[in-house]
Amino acid sequence: MAKRPYPRVLLYHNSTLLENMVTSTSNSFSTTGTLQHFQILCKDPLPNSSKQNQLPLLPILLNIFVFFVGILISIVLIYKWGTT
Repeated sequence: MAKRPYPRVLLYHNSTLLENMVTSTSNSFSTTGTLQHFQILCKDPLPNSSKQNQLPLLPILLNIFVFFVGILISIVLIYKWGTT
């Protein structure tokens, strides 16, 4: 079997999942002749476990910034109390 770039290629009709196009070879659909809208969504090839292990960069940087601002304020307050 050839390696596919996406493990799931999902066919949706009106927000309803019809088929996983990677595992299904055919799909039938009845219509009254009106215009139909379909969506094909290719899911990310990264497994869920590797996505969960990624650290969110913005909250980490924000916490580091707040930590250093707190240290800076403490140094300024200690210096002012020492000079009075």
